[in-house]
Amino acid sequence: MRKQKTKELVNTEWVERIAVNRLESALLSTGLVVPTIPTGDKAPSWDGEISLYSSQTSFPKRKLVGRIPVQVKGTHVRMLQKKAVYQVEVADLRNFFRDGGAIFFVVQITTDEQYRIFYAPLLRFQLRRLLEQAGNQKTKQISLEEFPVEDKSRLVRILSDFLTNREKQQMLLPHVKSLKDLATSGMVVDHLGFSVPGFGLKKFDDILEELLQHQICIYAKPSGVEVNFAIDLIRPEAIITHQNIQVTVNGEVLYDQIDIIRKTGNIKSFQLGPGIIGTISKDKLNFQYNSCDTLHEQIRQLRLLTALMRGEPVKIGPLVLPYEDFKLTGHTQQEMEQKLSWLQTIARVLERLHVKKDLNLAKMTDEEYQKLRNVVIGIDQGVPVPFSFDGVLAYGKIEFGGISVLLNLKKSEDGKGVYLSNFFDMENLKMTDEAGQSPNDGFAISPYILMDATLLSELDNVDLNEIVQSVEKQSYSTPYGDRIINLTLELLKLYDQSKNLKILDVCLQLLSFVGEHRDTPKELIAINRLQIEKRRRVLSTEEKEYLLTLKRPEVILPYQFAASILLESFQEADLIYERMNENERKLFDGFPIENLWRNSDYRS
Repeated sequence: MRKQKTKELVNTEWVERIAVNRLESALLSTGLVVPTIPTGDKAPSWDGEISLYSSQTSFPKRKLVGRIPVQVKGTHVRMLQKKAVYQVEVADLRNFFRDGGAIFFVVQITTDEQYRIFYAPLLRFQLRRLLEQAGNQKTKQISLEEFPVEDKSRLVRILSDFLTNREKQQMLLPHVKSLKDLATSGMVVDHLGFSVPGFGLKKFDDILEELLQHQICIYAKPSGVEVNFAIDLIRPEAIITHQNIQVTVNGEVLYDQIDIIRKTGNIKSFQLGPGIIGTISKDKLNFQYNSCDTLHEQIRQLRLLTALMRGEPVKIGPLVLPYEDFKLTGHTQQEMEQKLSWLQTIARVLERLHVKKDLNLAKMTDEEYQKLRNVVIGIDQGVPVPFSFDGVLAYGKIEFGGISVLLNLKKSEDGKGVYLSNFFDMENLKMTDEAGQSPNDGFAISPYILMDATLLSELDNVDLNEIVQSVEKQSYSTPYGDRIINLTLELLKLYDQSKNLKILDVCLQLLSFVGEHRDTPKELIAINRLQIEKRRRVLSTEEKEYLLTLKRPEVILPYQFAASILLESFQEADLIYERMNENERKLFDGFPIENLWRNSDYRS
């Protein structure tokens, strides 16, 4: 056993014997640990070992959990310290690494025999890091934590946790030494995890408190390998657990879950959404409130806070929050209620416009906010609002806060403003089939007929649930059927961008509507139906047999071409494409079936 030098002349043998004696006494008090630490030994690097058993009644071999090599340092001090560091010989660290690890103890002793024990569990992952940091130095400083001699259960947990992690760290990844290394390694990982100390802990809160007391080792399980590898050591500042507990105000559910935040010292708080953190102490409720970026999060926040200000019952699960004399520093109740009312009006207008995307209030410019204000007032109150840019009356697509909507703008009687309405709610919209034809002679259409894939993608007031109803509401005509086919193809282009399966359902319903009127070639309906189905499944044998009939010589080239693509006869499709005239090629180059030809994602 080695002894650290002190400035005072002391009996080193006395220090050594006292150090070992105090450590052995602490270990023996558990009833589960048998230390074997001789004094005056000359063994290299190790001073002895401690054996951990699973039974207090006897110590048979079958009850042995494991043996832990130890090194013990006694040091004489004038005053006991709260923390300890020690310069360890690099040769010892290297031996510990080769052997799988050791626990390093330092026992501080004063002249009147007061003492304090410190420990450092040195396992292979940490030892590798220490050796790399040491380089060519002969010693390396380590930090030690106080050994909990008064807490027998925790003392055993430390030893048990050491044995568990030693087993896991027999093999190390050569080039992954931190979470950052893992992120840049390209390694596919099934999951991350860590060992949970459990001896003597019966409550979940106690386990979490234990995890906050010391460093924990993070392990990664690479895909295809049934082994976990140590990748980093961290000391959590806080542990956050999600709990499926409803937060309600007068029966209205504001949050479906809360986050419980635990910090060292059994300090607890709870978080609601991304912006409210609450603590309850001595029957007083305290909130830290940071306004969120999005509309619906701000509404939830303000709904909760104004309820507390009004004294309305707020429940977190079965717990009724204390709300007497609740105040929010820097905000009055009137101010908060006015802001909530305005935000709820914005939400109501966006819902009328069928906008499902959340509005980002934080990133709006002053110009965007003025647009939003005019849209909300104009639609909610039905009054004309000023809507012009550089003196020119505005119309069409309007953008604010990451949202883009297409509105119908009608001049007011005095010409000073416009009435606003949702473009897709327009009625009596007509389209002419020939240039110069009077609109009165045109055929009725749904506003969605005017959309292409770009607009369908960009506009947030496009409602997939309304398209079929809007289209079928108009009287059917042959030219209208052609436009519905075109809309279906534009929707397919949109699907190829977004992969939203709802779009394919809409396309099938539109084709079914056109097919009912039997004025569109059945081959055209069938080809488009099959290209829809091919985007989500393999075609059936019956469907493939039908497509083979479209490859007969008497069938027009465009149908032969489409059938070859759907059958994945791509070389044949290339030959047919070369036989098509320039106009036919240009037409097909704009159709979504080209994506099935060019894009291998759709190939079986």
